[in-house]
Amino acid sequence: MSSCWIVIRDKVYDVTNFLDEHPGGREIILEHAGMDATTVFQDISHSIEAQKILSKYQIGELREKDKIYNSKPKP
Repeated sequence: MSSCWIVIRDKVYDVTNFLDEHPGGREIILEHAGMDATTVFQDISHSIEAQKILSKYQIGELREKDKIYNSKPKP
């Protein structure tokens, strides 16, 4: 694998270099690679320290049209 990106709260993170450091193991991150992991991240109730660590890996933000809450359900 060359890189591992996830989305949390509409922000894009390259967590490739964090995989081996993640206290819960790399598998949970890899299960959500390339996807929005907001719900999983919030359900675990990550600490403030974990959120600070995550911020170091931010590489971008979703475009407005790509944000989930802007998606309209198909009829």
